[in-house]
Amino acid sequence: MQLVDDREHQIVRVPREAVGVYRQEVGELMEKYPELWEHLQSIDSVWASLEADRMQLWTAFDKSNKLVLAAMTEVRQFPVSTVCLITWIAGSEFFTDIMSLGISAIEEFAARADCDYVYIEGRRAWERVMQSRGYEFSHVTVRKSIRKERAN
Repeated sequence: MQLVDDREHQIVRVPREAVGVYRQEVGELMEKYPELWEHLQSIDSVWASLEADRMQLWTAFDKSNKLVLAAMTEVRQFPVSTVCLITWIAGSEFFTDIMSLGISAIEEFAARADCDYVYIEGRRAWERVMQSRGYEFSHVTVRKSIRKERAN
């Protein structure tokens, strides 16, 4: 279990064997922000990927044991580089206070996993938020829905 602690919060990479323990709390947070994941996955496919260790779950709790941040990453191997992709990150009202700590923990994990880059997929505001941490704009993803309904 990877742990980063700032004395107020603990950022933990949850071992795949323990992912199910957090399903309810993290699931409730995911349900608050479905626009961050539902166009690519279902809740069940997310948990299947976490339980199979194809994705990693990160959590942060405050001193009262309240979930204040959850994130999911995926390490992807490409022909010339390895990328740690932050596929989803969200949190409570104190999210911005601990987001930097969470990103630091993920960056440390990525370095140990021999990743060449950390990518964040998300809204345009991430560019502004992450510039101070050395991140730079890389590319734009645009999408158009061509199917009216999707079977989950």
